[in-house]
Amino acid sequence: MTVKRERVGEAFGHLDDSTMVAVNRALAVFLGFA
Repeated sequence: MTVKRERVGEAFGHLDDSTMVAVNRALAVFLGFA
């Protein structure tokens, strides 16, 4: 699925590195990569 760049808004918020690592690990487990 693709979305035109014009339809995507500006980035908002910020997550620190440790939170992003946790999100990436959870996503990998959910998708069956880990």
